[in-house]
Amino acid sequence: QALRRGARRTLVVSPGSPTLLAPMLRLAYLSLYNAYGLFGWMYLLFLTAKLVSEGRVMDFWKDLETPLKYVQSAAIMEIVHALMGLVRSPIARTLPQVASRLFIVWLFMDHLHGAKDPATASSSKPKMFASETHCWFGVMTVTAWCFAEIIRYSFYGLNTIKAELVPKPLLFLRYSAFIVLYPIGVSGEMLTAYSTLPLLLANSCTPFLSACP
Repeated sequence: QALRRGARRTLVVSPGSPTLLAPMLRLAYLSLYNAYGLFGWMYLLFLTAKLVSEGRVMDFWKDLETPLKYVQSAAIMEIVHALMGLVRSPIARTLPQVASRLFIVWLFMDHLHGAKDPATASSSKPKMFASETHCWFGVMTVTAWCFAEIIRYSFYGLNTIKAELVPKPLLFLRYSAFIVLYPIGVSGEMLTAYSTLPLLLANSCTPFLSACP
C-alpha cells in the first residue's frame, strides 16, 4: 500500500543498527578513557600526599616515576581523539599541551632524577644529582597536574554521558581552578626544566642548548 503524500514515515532502528552502534561505542570508549585518567591522577595524588606526609620527599621519583609515565603518556590518545573527531578539542591546542607534558616527564624529570652528579660521576661512590629542592619542584608540578586533571576528567566523564549530570561546583572548578593551578604547575615545570640544564651541559648538549631561544 502506497503511503499518502505528506504522511510521516517512522524510521525503526534495531538495537544492532550501525546508526546506534557507533555512538554507543564512542560513549563506552570515552567513558573508559576518562575513568582511566580520573583514577590514574587520583592515585598519583594519593602517592604524592603520602610521601610528603611521611617526610619522604626524596623518594619522589622512586615512588611516582612508573605511574606518572603510564598516566601521562596515555594523554597521547587525546591527540588521536582530536584527529579522529571523537572530541571537539582542536588539534592545534591539544598537540602542544600534551607534548609539553611529555617533555617535562620523559626528558626533564627523568633526566633530572635519574642522573648522577657530574661532579662525583668519576668517583667510586657517585651521588645523585637531584636534591630535596629538585624533588619539591616535582611535587609542586605533579600536585597541580593532579588537581587539574581530576577536575578535567570528572567533567569530561559526566559531560560525555549527559551535560545535565555535571554539577555546578564542578562546572565552576573546570573553568576557574586554573587561576590557582596554572601558575603553580607552570612554575614547577620551569624550575624542573631549569634545574636540568647543568646535566644537559655536562652531557655535551651545548649545541642543542645554544640553538634554543
